[in-house]
Amino acid sequence: MEDIKTMNCAVNKVSVLKNYTIGIIGGHGQIGAYFSSIFSSDTINVIISDLGTSLTNVNLAKSSDIIVVSVPIDKTVDVIKEIIPYLTKNQLIIDMTSIKMVTSDIMKQSEADVIGLHPMFNPSVGSIAKQTMIITPVRDRNNWLSVIQGYFEEKKVKLKITTPENHDRMMSLIQVLIHFNSISIGITMAKMGFDINETLEYTSPIYRMELAMIGRIFAQNGRLYGNIPMNNPFTQNTLLEHKLTLEEMSKIILTKDLNGFIEKFEFASNFFENFKEKAMDESNQLIKEMVKLNES
Repeated sequence: MEDIKTMNCAVNKVSVLKNYTIGIIGGHGQIGAYFSSIFSSDTINVIISDLGTSLTNVNLAKSSDIIVVSVPIDKTVDVIKEIIPYLTKNQLIIDMTSIKMVTSDIMKQSEADVIGLHPMFNPSVGSIAKQTMIITPVRDRNNWLSVIQGYFEEKKVKLKITTPENHDRMMSLIQVLIHFNSISIGITMAKMGFDINETLEYTSPIYRMELAMIGRIFAQNGRLYGNIPMNNPFTQNTLLEHKLTLEEMSKIILTKDLNGFIEKFEFASNFFENFKEKAMDESNQLIKEMVKLNES
């Protein structure tokens, strides 16, 4: 395998990756197949292992320069443990999961360099341009990060480099808390037996937008949305704080404590001080687009 450090930094990063074989474990899954298609479209050599393939995970690991693990969260650790005895110091292992601390600790037990990737988008969006990708470098003796970062920058992907711990802490808000709240609202609506189509006859654009976000979640994979909070190390603290807030706010509303409500509202309003005007402008633009959509 060629040492990346000896390469000219001015070389096109797509061309650099063409020198290597990328092996995707879980390459028939939604994310794995999506990135396999992207790499293949750049004539990068991609091999795949998955359920039913003749190529095993171990043989893929032995035959690849870059090994990408793209399997369900609850299977990721076992898959990594299966292949780490066969990895060498010249290789790179990447995981594509929504959690990073646990997987990073396991991948570090191999001889390979270690980088985590978390695409913050669904393949249904189409192009990866202008989408956000989180990168969590863990071990990079061979300067793989510059190649991976350069490749996605050329694809116009918005990259955020951080630590596995900070990634998981942020996901406890962005994925755990927000998704938990949306899923809970959806389950509550179902339990109360609301007719969704009838509610739309009474709707404001904001309600329709929020309902669209909730419906979008339920159009996807329940296994994924269950695995994310169940495996994030910060979930317990996040949900406990949310539970206390719900109990506190429920009591304020049911006792008609308006002063108490205003106090909590202003507390949160101050927290959003540097964002709320931007949020108002952006949501107004979305409302206009939603109204146009409904008129068409």
